[in-house]
Amino acid sequence: YGIWVVIFTYLLCDDAFKIHESGGHLVAKHLSFIPPMGLRLQDIGELTTTAVACAILLPLFAWAYVHGSHIFKKMSHDLLILLLALAFFGIAADLALTALHPYLNWKGVLFFRVFEDGGEMLVASLMLWYVFRRAIHDENDSSCLCDLFRADGRASIGM
Repeated sequence: YGIWVVIFTYLLCDDAFKIHESGGHLVAKHLSFIPPMGLRLQDIGELTTTAVACAILLPLFAWAYVHGSHIFKKMSHDLLILLLALAFFGIAADLALTALHPYLNWKGVLFFRVFEDGGEMLVASLMLWYVFRRAIHDENDSSCLCDLFRADGRASIGM
C-alpha cells in the first residue's frame, strides 16, 4: 500500500507546490514549435512534466501490483479508476478549456472552470471516502467498488 502513499503524496505536492506548472514552464522555454489545437507551449510542457512523473511512478506501481495481495489488486483497480477520473477533470477538461477559450463567452468559460474544478473536488472526495471506508472496514472484507457490478451485469449492493 506504500505505493499509493507515494502516488497521493506526489499529487499533494504537485498541487501545493505547482510542480507540473513549474516544470511546464521550464520545458516550454526549450520548445520552439506551434502547439496544435490552440494549446500553449506551457500546456505541452505541463503534459511532458506529468508524463515524466508517470514514467517514474508507473514502474513502482507495477512492481507493487504484481507482488501485492488479491485485496490490494482489487483496491488498486478502484483507485486507478478514480485516478483516471481525476486525470480526466484535471488534464482533459483543462486542455479543452484552453483550446476552446477563444470561442467561449464568459458563461462557457465559467462552466468549464466549474466543471474542471468541481469534477476534481468530487473525485478527490470520492477517493478520500473510499480510502477512509477501506481503513475502517474489516480487513478480511475484499469487496471493492469494482464488485458493485457483477459479471452478469446486475448491480450488487454488497458494498
